[in-house]
Amino acid sequence: MASLRDTRKRIKTVKNTQKITKAMKMVSAAKLRRAQDRVEAARPYAEKVYETVSALAKRAELMAEAPHPLLVPGLKGGAVEVVVLTSDRGLCGGFNSNTVRKADAFAFDNKDKHSEIRFSTIGKKGNQLLKTKREVAEYHPGLLNDPNFADAQRLADGYCAQYVEDKLDGLFLLFNTFKGGLTLKQILPVVPLADAEHLVDYKYEPSPSELMDSLLPQHFATELYVAMLETVASEHLARMMAMDNATKNAGEMVDKLTLQYNRARQAAITTELGEIISGAEAIK
Repeated sequence: MASLRDTRKRIKTVKNTQKITKAMKMVSAAKLRRAQDRVEAARPYAEKVYETVSALAKRAELMAEAPHPLLVPGLKGGAVEVVVLTSDRGLCGGFNSNTVRKADAFAFDNKDKHSEIRFSTIGKKGNQLLKTKREVAEYHPGLLNDPNFADAQRLADGYCAQYVEDKLDGLFLLFNTFKGGLTLKQILPVVPLADAEHLVDYKYEPSPSELMDSLLPQHFATELYVAMLETVASEHLARMMAMDNATKNAGEMVDKLTLQYNRARQAAITTELGEIISGAEAIK
């Protein structure tokens, strides 16, 4: 059985840990508010661009026009790539492990549907975890410290070039959304909205094909940028919840150890009193 001194030291250690987890929760809560504001500012633009691209894609289909190269479906059973977005830091519960588990499950479930399933990673922790299960084709470090559109544009242009050159037949994003949880989203080729045929058509200046040339790469970059922002916000939310649970667990442990300490101390005092009384009786 642990001595009173050991129990006191353990109580002090747990209390110090509780202070750290409580502070980390407060920091994550502050960062979450800023990250959430960025997501909510970017999301409406991304949705509107997607709506416009869907309308253009449906228009080309209905008018039997030659589709844009980025709208042409890839070879059935060809190579696809999944961009897995996780966090750079840990202490956020199952945030990273659940994402990697989903990526591994996707590869297992679709191994007979595609000639090759490649993985790229954004986020240090996901890269470390995924490498233990699957081969990682490319790792993009440092993008989540302060997500910016230029980085998303650079990556999107690279994937678009691979798609046009038939080196890639499909691209998916696997990430955590702030409100919807884990999401696997296909961004190449474009999947038009179900009700795209009911959208109002317009006269375009410049032509629809020229508009597609500039709008489609921007659409893919926007989708990737929003996914990065969603990942950062989701990470802070997951860490805040994990640290809140850790703080509560530490409090329960302190209560349990304090009770154990008091019982042991009471037993020691009782023993000492018994020895004093026995010694006094022996003197008589």
